[in-house]
Amino acid sequence: MSTQRPDTIPVVLVTGATGGLGAAFAEYFASRGWSIVLSARNCEALERFAQKLTADHGARVEVLAADLTTSDGIATLTGYCTTHRVDAVVNNAGAAHTRPFAALPREVIEQEIVLDCCAPGSVQALIPGRMRGYGSTEEVHRGVAGAGHPDGAGGDR
Repeated sequence: MSTQRPDTIPVVLVTGATGGLGAAFAEYFASRGWSIVLSARNCEALERFAQKLTADHGARVEVLAADLTTSDGIATLTGYCTTHRVDAVVNNAGAAHTRPFAALPREVIEQEIVLDCCAPGSVQALIPGRMRGYGSTEEVHRGVAGAGHPDGAGGDR
């Protein structure tokens, strides 16, 4: 548990935080004394993971359930960023599709555009630390390398 005053502890917002890379990033920051804001669609999974981070690392953790494929979800995240301190963001929310790009339904493609472009851009623009020269954002992209390839092949083939 950190002995720093709560207002001096750095805060990181991690999207897509309930599994995989998002969870790993959250664990990393929690183990180094950061306060964590976890965001994903599944509120129950967020709550369970928040409890784990607090138990394992003594981290201060908040949960923010938001579906970043929707304008309401983006509004939830941007609203939080305008009213709370956030020093860094790990944009990990995303989805990978194994079907050929041309076979994806239009609605899936549109959701991907919102998730991969609109949501991160909206959040990054609101991080006060970035505007003052000390905040940072990290983008985690997966499954994108082969998105335009006719057979959906990833870049590692």
